[in-house]
Amino acid sequence: MGLKYYFLSDAHLGSRMTAPDIREEKLIRFCSRIAGAEALFLLGDIFDFWFEYRRVVPSAHFNVLHNLRKLAATGTALYYIRGNHDLWRGKYLTETIGMEILSRPATFKISGLRVHLCHGDGFLKGDVTYPIHRFIMHNPISVFLYRLVHPDFGIPFAMWMSRQSRKSMEKHTNRETVMASYRERAADVLKTAGYDALIAAHTHYADIRDFDGRLYINTGNWLTDFDYLLLEDGKFSLKKFKGENE
Repeated sequence: MGLKYYFLSDAHLGSRMTAPDIREEKLIRFCSRIAGAEALFLLGDIFDFWFEYRRVVPSAHFNVLHNLRKLAATGTALYYIRGNHDLWRGKYLTETIGMEILSRPATFKISGLRVHLCHGDGFLKGDVTYPIHRFIMHNPISVFLYRLVHPDFGIPFAMWMSRQSRKSMEKHTNRETVMASYRERAADVLKTAGYDALIAAHTHYADIRDFDGRLYINTGNWLTDFDYLLLEDGKFSLKKFKGENE
């Protein structure tokens, strides 16, 4: 059996959308099913909001984090590319869970392929507000000030802000327009950078397109569709997790 590499994104754990208990349960079962795989790449927004105080982590995610730790213990490497909902983190995910956190897009050599991974926020040209947002959210002063807020207020407030932001985006988002924009941008990046595959997330729309032998893939979402991507024997395939033997 060939080496297996898995990719998924956008579970938004902690949000009230679309049966949160089922989302968590399926992710836990997924971790159990892929135990011993070569690697699991999490392409951001696994949590609807993630922020570590110095001595506090969100208790709501204990079950998922515990099972990710168990997955790491089987020898599966865990990589986490931060999304726009989980910009802030401390040492818990790396030192306790065993993840490698990637703050920016990264390129890996996997199964002989040059694979570029990103969450996908800020991917499109012309988004003038994104650099400003990223600067504010990554600024050490912002992190310091937010840590002064008690977790019992800080975490619910951030979750509320996350919901408002998502509702606003959903009202002004056209699926076909978004998918077409990402494909166009990906085709340009693949051509100029020479990647064998470019894997993104963020849009919540699973997609795979071949541009002259180079692939653009979007991992979709774990909110309603339970999409994931498998790389095995040098071939990519988009799948949906139903819970049965995959």
